[in-house]
Amino acid sequence: LGGEIAWMTLLSPDISCGVAINAIGWQSHLSSPKYGGAILSSAGEEAEAVRSFIAGVEAESYAPFVRCPVLMCCSMEDPYFDCDRAYDTFVRLGNADGSAIVYSADSGKCIGPYALADVDLFLERHLKGRHIYIPKPIELTMTELDDGRIEIAVKTDGDALVNTLSLYYAEGAGGQISSCRAWQRVKKIAGGELKDNRVSCAVEAFSGAEYAFSYASAEF
Repeated sequence: LGGEIAWMTLLSPDISCGVAINAIGWQSHLSSPKYGGAILSSAGEEAEAVRSFIAGVEAESYAPFVRCPVLMCCSMEDPYFDCDRAYDTFVRLGNADGSAIVYSADSGKCIGPYALADVDLFLERHLKGRHIYIPKPIELTMTELDDGRIEIAVKTDGDALVNTLSLYYAEGAGGQISSCRAWQRVKKIAGGELKDNRVSCAVEAFSGAEYAFSYASAEF
């Protein structure tokens, strides 16, 4: 809850930048996963209490009014944090220039060492004035092919120098929380192998899977 309340502080014009760790809002939706979860009621006293909580505390309601750059660090294995909705908050930021979002996939409930290094770089840029380029988020799309396989296509920031790029894939059932997924790396390439900052691969989905998920991780 402290991380959520920190978003209120970021509204101050005296704040140069902010770092939010596992604080993206949507706490009232934890029992209803983004994909396959139950639809929350829109009427009654309980729904009114949820709406009041969202408006008064949750980060996604404050993000549009934050004008300073924000680094959002997200652990994908924290059961009290919904990584599926993290980017929903990121795109709501009132000032996307200089902001960034970082995911940690293999560090339990905590952010990983790479994310800690990103925090240092982010603060050095915005507090010390160092010329550090912050890449734009990776663009990823998933498409079902005619043969039933799923194509994962990725595009990186054309102005960023990519050292390595990895694609990860997981499957799940409806209503399953995001921290329970068994991620597998399905492709890893060196930055020099990218063509027009793009790469793709096809995976064969399990016939019983209800949902397919993917994310890309790049080292710049």
